Parts: sequence; C-alpha cells; structure tokens
Amino acid sequence: MGLSDLFRPRKNGRAGKTKGKDPSDPYSYDSALFKKFYRDLKWRRLPKVPAPTQGEIAEQIRKKASRTKQAGPLAGAVREDLLRENDAIPAEVDLWVEKVYDHYFRDLRPMLGLVHRCNGARKALYNYKGYPWHSISELYPTVHFD
Repeated sequence: MGLSDLFRPRKNGRAGKTKGKDPSDPYSYDSALFKKFYRDLKWRRLPKVPAPTQGEIAEQIRKKASRTKQAGPLAGAVREDLLRENDAIPAEVDLWVEKVYDHYFRDLRPMLGLVHRCNGARKALYNYKGYPWHSISELYPTVHFD
C-alpha cells in the first residue's frame, strides 16, 4: 500500500499525477480559482463591474452602521483602531470588492480551511484599491477560525 492509496482516487486516474482538473475534487477546483484570481490581479486584468447604484450604496452604509452597533464591547484599543480603519473604507469600494470577489468565487464550495485564503483574496482586492482592510481573524486574534 503506497501513500497515494490513502487519498481518494480521481475519476481520470490515480490520486497523484493526472492531467486536467477533476470536477469531483474540490481542492484542485478551488486551487485553480485562486491561481487565476492572483494571476489576474497581478496583471491587472480584473473584470469590469458596473458602478453601484445609489440604493446599493445606501444599503451598504446601513449594513456598516448595524455591524458597528452589534460589535459590542471592544477588546482593546488595537481592535478599535482596526475596526475604525475598516469602517473608513468607502461603500463604493466595498461594493466593488464584493462584485469582483463574487465573479471569481461565487461557486466556491464552503470547505474547511479556506477561510484564510478567501480573506487573503479580499485583502488583496482592498490593497489593490489602496485601502487597508483587516479580516475577522485579525480583529479577533484569540479566536480559532476553521
């Protein structure tokens, strides 16, 4: 029994070296999505998304305000500063990031271990627009996500 026998075999061959992506293997599918996303980001080939409407902007501002109220007592000045930086990002940029993120990852299956990779993609989009953004794992460092 070899090491490759421990892993689930793909439809088109063994679990090890096969050509192409197997649609039943979520890890190869997700990995290909992230590679395409970072390649497009590097070469500045992100998709063109329509400008947000006034209704979408107003809804995004309401969501931000309700999240700030629900945050509850803050655990230190560092977290308060990070939340303030996230709240300072304009609603138009938030909507642009969501639309571009959905373009690449709307079919992403929820899987264990992808939270940090997805947050890394969002952070890269915010950095592309020139805004610092902090993920929930940075806001709550003592909580173990995944």
